[in-house]
Amino acid sequence: MFAPVLITVYNRAEHLSQCINSLLRCPEAPKTVVYIASDAAYRNEDEASIKQVRDYIATIKGFKDVVLFARETNLGSQENYMKARDYVFDRHPALITMEDDVVVGKGFMKFINDGLDKYFDNDKVLAICGYIMPGGDGIEEEPYFLNEQTPYGSGIWKHKEGLVDTFLSPNLADAFLKDWKLFNSVENQTPANIRALPIIAKGDLVANDIQSLLGMNRYNLFALFPPKTLTKSVGHDGTGMHSGVNHELQNQQVYDGFVAIPDNLEIKLSKRVNQGIVNSQKSFLVTLVNRSIFIGYKFIPGFYSLFKPARKMFKSAKKSLSS
Repeated sequence: MFAPVLITVYNRAEHLSQCINSLLRCPEAPKTVVYIASDAAYRNEDEASIKQVRDYIATIKGFKDVVLFARETNLGSQENYMKARDYVFDRHPALITMEDDVVVGKGFMKFINDGLDKYFDNDKVLAICGYIMPGGDGIEEEPYFLNEQTPYGSGIWKHKEGLVDTFLSPNLADAFLKDWKLFNSVENQTPANIRALPIIAKGDLVANDIQSLLGMNRYNLFALFPPKTLTKSVGHDGTGMHSGVNHELQNQQVYDGFVAIPDNLEIKLSKRVNQGIVNSQKSFLVTLVNRSIFIGYKFIPGFYSLFKPARKMFKSAKKSLSS
């Protein structure tokens, strides 16, 4: 089975070009259908750059087929993705999803397709991921499992996405912010994600990767990962919606080899990788902020009305300092 690739894009033709060129290096490219969901402009000044994106898409060759969804009105990133995903799932049992700023190594498609085949019938495994955060990259020598699904390129199945979609309810994030045991389980997995939970819980943000992490953590479900990252995002250059500038992530090295998936892998959390990720994100200040979020959200009326603008100001200041 060669799963199709679904790419969502807005107005970054150069990033999309890097993504496409990296995918074309994979041996499976000529046998792979690529779907590209191009959202329409939400402001007039983006219309020219979106036309540039669509003109570029019309020139893409080297895949089995390229199918463009050219939105006539702006849907927003989440609806643009969900509509395209559902269309693809009406025609294929699985797909590989990524955004326009993802670049991949030559072994990416093989690893994802092999994983999709191997774990098709295993209800404990919800995704096959290509990306590893820096703290966990290169720790294990063989593929392994974590209770989370990372962004930047992953394989998913139609018959399992119904469960994953239930994780997108704001109520799940709300539950994690009101139960210390649940809250602590996330802080001991990806502490950097805690700051987004109040925004998700109030319905002001949809973050598929973080919300999938909550559901997978709560119900002890897994995604498969390669020992070294097979992808990265080149959108940490200030052009992304949420990422700002991050030189470490922008310059992360992508493994360009091929990864075999052993038949005897035990489906359990890699504690070594999990701890490596935690160590790379955790500090006294991060812990202090996270605990303050838990206490404020659970016990202080009106906390969110203060937290939301404060978080926005912090992100703007961080983006200005890093640019």
